[in-house]
Amino acid sequence: MKIQIKNRVDFSVIFECEADSTKLAVELAIKSGANLSGANLSGANLSGANLSWANLSWANLSWANLSGADLYGANLSGADLSGANLSGANLYGEKITKIPIQISGLKWWINITEKHIQIGCQVHEAEKWFKFKDSEIANMHSEALPWWEENKKFIKSAWLHHIK
Repeated sequence: MKIQIKNRVDFSVIFECEADSTKLAVELAIKSGANLSGANLSGANLSGANLSWANLSWANLSWANLSGADLYGANLSGADLSGANLSGANLYGEKITKIPIQISGLKWWINITEKHIQIGCQVHEAEKWFKFKDSEIANMHSEALPWWEENKKFIKSAWLHHIK
């Protein structure tokens, strides 16, 4: 069947192919190098899909079944994962056992898992974030250090709450 992956904002077609399922279409899109940034994949069954290194930034993955999916290296900054099933998914090289915390409305989108924190495009082990020197944070972005100084305690508190 013909499957179209559309942009979540203007509904333009990002990728189109013949496939038996949305999962296979998404995997074909990734293999072909398609940029799935902003894709509307809400409610899609992507269980077990290989989504590693895909650009899914700002994609709508709400209520998608991502259980057992390989999301290693995928760009999920700004992606809507609300209600998504991530059980057993490989995200940042860790098996997800709890729904990640997502924080939006700040300068950078934040994803918090038990072991990793993604702030914008930067993904690091959570404990490493809190050990970075000011100079290392400043090298990430010209506005990173003042932002980090303002939000570090809040992010650490959210992470500590998440790992309980």
